[in-house]
Amino acid sequence: MNRAVKSGGLPAGTRTRRIVVRAALVVVYLGLAALAFVLGKGHTILLDNKDAEDGSVSAFDGVLVTVDRQEEQEMYLGDRLAATVMGQSHTVAIEDFNGETKVEKRIRVPLGTDMVLLSIPKLAEGIEPALVPFTAAQAETPAEE
Repeated sequence: MNRAVKSGGLPAGTRTRRIVVRAALVVVYLGLAALAFVLGKGHTILLDNKDAEDGSVSAFDGVLVTVDRQEEQEMYLGDRLAATVMGQSHTVAIEDFNGETKVEKRIRVPLGTDMVLLSIPKLAEGIEPALVPFTAAQAETPAEE
C-alpha cells in the first residue's frame, strides 16, 4: 500500500477526480441556467392585421389567428392584438373566415427582444420581414417657454 500522496493527505488520483467532478458540475449548472433563461423568457407578440406600408400585401377582412395552440383570436381589418408566449420558437396558424386560406408557420423571436410586431398578411404570403422588433413611441413633453 505504497500510494503517491500529495499535500493534504489525499492520493493524487482522488484529487484529480474531485477537480474533474467539480468542473463538470459547474458546466452542467451553467448549461441549465442558460437553458432556463432561453426557455423561460417571456415575450409579447403583437399580431398586426394591417396593409403593408409598401403596399406589397393587403390585410385580411377577417381571420382567425392561433399562437402556439393558445385560444383562437378573431382579427378584422386594422386590428392589433397581443399574445404572451414563453420561449424563442413559436407556431402561428392563420385561417381565413371563409376557410380558404390556412397557413401554419414557425417564427423565432430574437433573444434580446421582449416585444415583437408580427404582420399577419406578410406571414401568410411568406414576405420577409414579417416579424420586427417593436419599440413603443415615447411621448414627448412640451418644452417650457
